[in-house]
Amino acid sequence: MATKRSPEKVWRTAVNEAAEDELEFQRAANESVAEAEKELADMGVDVAAERERAQAWRRELEERVAARKRKELVDRERVRSIRPERRAPPAVAWLVAATVGAAVGGGLVYATMHRTPAPEAPAPQPPPSRTPTPPAPQKTDLVAAADIRRDAVAECDARRWDECLADLDRARALDPAGDETRPMQEARKQAIAGILANKPPKPPVP
Repeated sequence: MATKRSPEKVWRTAVNEAAEDELEFQRAANESVAEAEKELADMGVDVAAERERAQAWRRELEERVAARKRKELVDRERVRSIRPERRAPPAVAWLVAATVGAAVGGGLVYATMHRTPAPEAPAPQPPPSRTPTPPAPQKTDLVAAADIRRDAVAECDARRWDECLADLDRARALDPAGDETRPMQEARKQAIAGILANKPPKPPVP
């Protein structure tokens, strides 16, 4: 009567067998083709015959796949060639033609009755003025004009009327718009009045 092995021995035996199988697999994987063929030849296997048998089996599979693809292609073309072309019944074709003709004719009538009038010719524009537009003062000119006007106001306050009026004229040449302000106009009137008041009277005519 055989002795029953314990679960531990069964497990150890399975582990050892698995390790041996793994080593055998690694050894076979690391072998070259020549080594594997030599080992099979030593075992009495006709390597050349087995290789020829495998190649023949592969060629047979490839021919079967190619034949199946050709048959599917032929069947698909046959079904397409014998499929009847769907044509509209005569009544439907006549109705479509009549509808299209009516739509085209109605479109022509509508376009004729609702034709958009031609746009009127634009009114002639007056010729551009030949009076040259004075160029806008530059920023540096505006700054200089403001400084000169500041000096002119101080000169008017000091009753130096001639210098005040001269600076006002210089500032107006740089910035004509700035001379139109009320303070500058008042300063100009004041300078002119001061100059006229200090002007000596004309001698009497003999």
